[in-house]
Amino acid sequence: MARLTPTMRKVLLEMNLASPVLVKKPRHRGLALSEDLCHSVMINEEDHVRLVSFRPGLEPGGVLK
Repeated sequence: MARLTPTMRKVLLEMNLASPVLVKKPRHRGLALSEDLCHSVMINEEDHVRLVSFRPGLEPGGVLK
């Protein structure tokens, strides 16, 4: 996260792929993204590890597949 520009961190925040804490204090924190940007793993965030999955539409079960 520390290697990213402030603009790129803001984009990740606006896309809900990164949390405000991760963006505000990027040092010693990490972010892994899937190619389709539907899944992210935040490391050393508010929680130790946070998994996030997004899918379009109203199918919450679809993110588990």
